[in-house]
Amino acid sequence: MTLVQRFSLALTIIALVTALTMLVAMRNPYLGLLLELEDDAGAVLVAGSSNPAAVAGISPGLRLISIAPVDDPAAAILLEPLDLIDEPDTLDYATYDRFVDRQGELHGVLSAGPVALTVAEPGQEQRSIAVQATAWRPISALPFAFWYQIACAVIICVIGAWVQCLSPRDGKVRFFAFAGYGVGLAVFSAAAYSTREIALSEPVFRSLTILNNIGAMSFGIGMIGLFARYPVDLKIARLTNGLIGLFVLWIFATHLRIFYDVGLGTVGYLGILCEMIAIIVLTGAQYVATRRDLPARRALTWLGVSVILGAGAFVLLVAVPLLVGLNVVLPQGYAFGFFVLIYLGVALGLTRYRLFELDRWAFSIFTYVLAAFLFAAIDFTLIGMLALTPAVSLGITAVLVGLLYLPVRNFLMARYLARKELDPLALYRASTEIALQTSGEARAERWRQALVDYFEPLHADVPEGSGQAPALRDDGATLVLPAYDWSPPLRLRHPKRGRALFGAPHLAVVEDFARLVAAAEEQRDAYDRGVKEERGRIGRDLHDSVGARLLSSLRATDDTDARQMVRNALGDIREIVGGLSDRRETLANIIAELRAETMERLDDGTVEWPLSDADRSGIVLPYLVFRNFTSAHRELVTNVIKHAPGADITVTTQLVGDRLVHTVENALPGAASQANRRAFSGNGLENIAARARQTGGQFDYEVTPNAFIATISLPVAMGAVAA
Repeated sequence: MTLVQRFSLALTIIALVTALTMLVAMRNPYLGLLLELEDDAGAVLVAGSSNPAAVAGISPGLRLISIAPVDDPAAAILLEPLDLIDEPDTLDYATYDRFVDRQGELHGVLSAGPVALTVAEPGQEQRSIAVQATAWRPISALPFAFWYQIACAVIICVIGAWVQCLSPRDGKVRFFAFAGYGVGLAVFSAAAYSTREIALSEPVFRSLTILNNIGAMSFGIGMIGLFARYPVDLKIARLTNGLIGLFVLWIFATHLRIFYDVGLGTVGYLGILCEMIAIIVLTGAQYVATRRDLPARRALTWLGVSVILGAGAFVLLVAVPLLVGLNVVLPQGYAFGFFVLIYLGVALGLTRYRLFELDRWAFSIFTYVLAAFLFAAIDFTLIGMLALTPAVSLGITAVLVGLLYLPVRNFLMARYLARKELDPLALYRASTEIALQTSGEARAERWRQALVDYFEPLHADVPEGSGQAPALRDDGATLVLPAYDWSPPLRLRHPKRGRALFGAPHLAVVEDFARLVAAAEEQRDAYDRGVKEERGRIGRDLHDSVGARLLSSLRATDDTDARQMVRNALGDIREIVGGLSDRRETLANIIAELRAETMERLDDGTVEWPLSDADRSGIVLPYLVFRNFTSAHRELVTNVIKHAPGADITVTTQLVGDRLVHTVENALPGAASQANRRAFSGNGLENIAARARQTGGQFDYEVTPNAFIATISLPVAMGAVAA
């Protein structure tokens, strides 16, 4: 069978059992009465009424004295407080038999036909009222306690069936499911008889109470088998089978009345208490067996908390008070809700969900439950041994628990469960330090050290393989990190020096940390690019502008002109080294200065630079544009001086749309053209092209047999016009 088929079959069986329980609860004579015991006199009091009792005139507040057939008043059955108890399995055998016999008698009278209910108001004479009970109890009349128990049973059985369907051949899962079915059997049967209106037939009642006891004991048997095999197999199969056999015999002894003098309630609940002790002992053995297995220890922690919170609370509130002769603190029907908590928790643990961050509040639950046990134990001791009143005992217990236990608990929480949380500022600082390391090895080591400082693993090494994202392995004992740009893969094992496991929050920490480092790396790369670009700009400016002026000064024949050119070169150096001065010039002024400078530098050749609309333009060029434009032009003139001395040049500067198109053409006479053609592929032309690209423009050149033609096209902001 497939998983879906198995689970569907299980749900069908659970639905049928639920329907059968409802049938048993509804297929009984129904008067429409809600009965309760009067605290002072112990009489049966009508707390509420509906049809058919309400139509007959029975109203809340009346005392119900007896029930008799209408045609035979002498066969009246006087009602007793015993008739209204929810759980008869707390009685001794003789009282239990008397109770069940009376249930059969009452059921027979109610089923036979109309009944005469003898009622009385306080201080008034008794009177008889005839009522015809209906054969069926309406589904709407089933009380909340019935539906609550049905819901508990269904949840427990569904979880048990679901886990078993996932691993049908797993022995420990079978025990887990068996325990759940046992609780379901106990709860289904209790729901039918504990929420009855007045009575059930004797065979049905006896059968339901037997099933209730068998189911309760089966839970303990299943949990004993589970804890003997999970989280690790304790290898005590013979001892486990012996315990299971002992408790099976205990069930037979209970209902075969071998210990008749002890009493039904004492024998039944003593068996449940002994099963709880066996579970606790096995839990201790598991704790020792898992001391070197952190995932198993964590699973044991979750299992232990679930069982202590669920079964422990049931034993504390139901079994222990009955065994010591005290009133039950919580009705058994509502106490079944604790088993739901067991199955919700144990199901998560058995299916190996990553509950690795639950140790802190699991410890809190454990200590709070322990506080409840201590509170109850001290209270019972003071009442039973010192004969104190409940009010005085409660006050003393509260003081002892508040002044002694809770401070010790808080100290243990702070001492042993305090965690070192990573400071967000430290995380940011570490990411920045990683990005600013001077070498890849240093960055990888700083990344590794930051993670080691936080997680405190017992081992940190490089794995053979890793995925694309951080991942948990070995049930949380290992955290494997992928390779990053700044680090090779990394594997961390056994965090917190072997006292904890990795979980989903740790994955989130690593991913956030990696994003911070990646962002810091991008910022560092952007800074490095900026430094390189600035260095390149300075180098180009020195080469093109300063170099051109110094070269011109060497060719100057007049000392005054040479000194002026040197001063201009020094001015360019100050401007370049000082950084961007945000100097702005109009296009007309720039062209005028370049025209004069070019004519001055090419004293051996002629410069033809006709006027155009650019010479009259008031467009303002920012520093980046005019510096690159002037430097590119100067580099072109320098090339002419170096490679074609004495050549004539023709310069045109025009505004074409939103672009400035600047062309420099110089003649290459004959042999000079052939000898110097390779000179036009040096750093100068590459620098010019880089300058053009830096401003969003372009640079093209052409070498013909008789000329060298270079064109620079730069974008200009047409709206930026000087006032």
